[in-house]
Amino acid sequence: MKVKKVLNGVKRACYLTLVTLLVCTCAEVIDLDGDPTSQFVLVYGRVTDGKAGNEISLALTSERSDGAQEPISGATIALMKGEELLGRYIEKSESPGDYRLNYADSAREGEAYHIEIELPNGERILSQPSVMPSLAAKDSLSIQVDLIEFVVDERGFRRDIRAAQLYVDTKVTNLENDFFLKWNILESYIAVETPRCCGTPPPPCYIGNDITGQEIRIYDGASLKADVIPDRLFRTTEVDGRFAFLYYYQVIQSTIDQQAYEYWSKIEEISNLSGFVFDKTVANIQGNLYYPDDPKSQVFGYFEVARVDTTRISTDSDEFNFFLREPCPASPENFAPECGSCLIIENSTHDRPYFY
Repeated sequence: MKVKKVLNGVKRACYLTLVTLLVCTCAEVIDLDGDPTSQFVLVYGRVTDGKAGNEISLALTSERSDGAQEPISGATIALMKGEELLGRYIEKSESPGDYRLNYADSAREGEAYHIEIELPNGERILSQPSVMPSLAAKDSLSIQVDLIEFVVDERGFRRDIRAAQLYVDTKVTNLENDFFLKWNILESYIAVETPRCCGTPPPPCYIGNDITGQEIRIYDGASLKADVIPDRLFRTTEVDGRFAFLYYYQVIQSTIDQQAYEYWSKIEEISNLSGFVFDKTVANIQGNLYYPDDPKSQVFGYFEVARVDTTRISTDSDEFNFFLREPCPASPENFAPECGSCLIIENSTHDRPYFY
């Protein structure tokens, strides 16, 4: 399944908050020392102990304060363990500036990894080595479906809507060592086309999206010692046609090191500031990336070495005590384009995920 991996949501959060934010509150301006006319390289990437989520995104900020970032194509990116080349991140043909790791093995607990980037102009960027942590906790998921009050228009009008609420309970498995956690959320659901009059029914589509959103979910297991991190509401999703068939929440828990936690804490702090946020200027937040040949130059972003654990939970309309209409009924009234070809839905595929 062409699931949007953890990176996609993280990348959005990173690019939104990897910015110098001019925050105007009661005429006070908080200056984070960014030059909106300068261009900087933005890097976000990771390596995990598995095969999924091992991607890197490269972009260049715009020379204009209101301009879009420009993907950086044609870079060479190597995953290193000390002086040993383990694999390379290969650019995805369908997504310029996004690179996926080509490595036959997996990163291992207790080993230190870093990346070496050579940009098309010949400049080099390195990350500081980070050690793959051990697994620190296990998540348990639950879903509650209820009427939830939503704001439904710009005037602030509210009404009750049936929604699924995802709760996460976390049991700490290693109390002896300090640990740091970060979570991301994916959804997976099925779309079925309206049947045709004759022949074999069309195959279903499987859709996967990153629904992490803007919120950065992190936990400091050094300062907040606990056997259990009790139920937290991670996501509220309106119950619609996605739930007609089997719908999955997937929670990706990443154990990260202290430096990564401190980086995301700074990002969270800036993203929570009130006022007007101008998200096209680079924030002066120090990550773990640098130019070895020009230490005074700045590069922004982070390369993360993370131990990852995925937990899933599913629900469907059979579990509800109310009727949920299928989005593509047998009769084609109110026929939507996706009912004729579900592959036009973003991130859809006919390839069945292994967990279905």
